[in-house]
Amino acid sequence: MRAVALAALTLTAAAALSACSGAQPPGGSPAERTRAQDDPILGVAAPANQDPPECAAPVVERTPDVPTAELTVAGQPGDTFTYEIRKKDGTTASGTSGEFGPDQREVVFATGVPNADIELVTISADGPTGTPGTCTITTIT
Repeated sequence: MRAVALAALTLTAAAALSACSGAQPPGGSPAERTRAQDDPILGVAAPANQDPPECAAPVVERTPDVPTAELTVAGQPGDTFTYEIRKKDGTTASGTSGEFGPDQREVVFATGVPNADIELVTISADGPTGTPGTCTITTIT
């Protein structure tokens, strides 16, 4: 009987500590959740024949308060992401993540392009689960 009471007390304490520690709810963080086959990989989708939507957190995030564009894109194994930066002078810079490995959940693009030089950032995604797509970042500071 004492063993059962001790086990119940231990379980209650563990649950309380988990709640206080900021543990993730079931399903994990947004990057760890699985996508349905018809969910947009980038988390946003544009209706057919319209401009790409604005990229949105938590899938695409800009690192704030840095002098150059730094982008973090969350995904799942098998995903591939590319970015293209259109500069104010008309030139472009681009990069790709390559295919995400079995344990990869995000990529950080440290572009080296000064924010002051950027007109538009476009992120594209493809992967085995979810719908491919494109989104843009139009507010560059």
